Amino acid sequence: MIEANDQNVETELKNVSKNTFIYGIGNVAIKSVTFLFIPLYTHYLSVFEVGIIVLLELLEVLYITSVPLGIFSALWRFFNPEKKAGREKEFISSNILFIFAVNAVFCTILILSASFISEVYLSATNLTSLVRVHAVVLFLGVNRTVLFTLFRIYEQAFRFITFVFIEFSL
Repeated sequence: MIEANDQNVETELKNVSKNTFIYGIGNVAIKSVTFLFIPLYTHYLSVFEVGIIVLLELLEVLYITSVPLGIFSALWRFFNPEKKAGREKEFISSNILFIFAVNAVFCTILILSASFISEVYLSATNLTSLVRVHAVVLFLGVNRTVLFTLFRIYEQAFRFITFVFIEFSL
């Protein structure tokens, strides 16, 4: 009995090590490429334009961390008990629907307040359309995060990194 338990621990350690390695390599590669693109950005864009991009990225960080309302943490915490109870599909689908609904509400608010954001935070009234487009991108980003979270929950590290690279390339 002890030998079987030791094999389970060894298998789990190998699985965790493999996934950690794949996630780590993927994240380092993407951050490295992003860093290497800085001279390209600053060569073709003005300081004002780079500032707009940075402000929109800050909006993205705020949006993506606040809109899901902690559901991603709940998915991680309660997935295995729900799976053991045979309610895995209902659990996943109800969380996805909730995130989609909240995301739609926040995206709508962001689109409706685009002129205010453009004027007050970006200091440019002509960027309202950019803020609206960015709101749609944020909406899609949160939905993408749902997919990435499911890849991680189901321990599909290679799929996760493949989609991250595809997303980064696009």
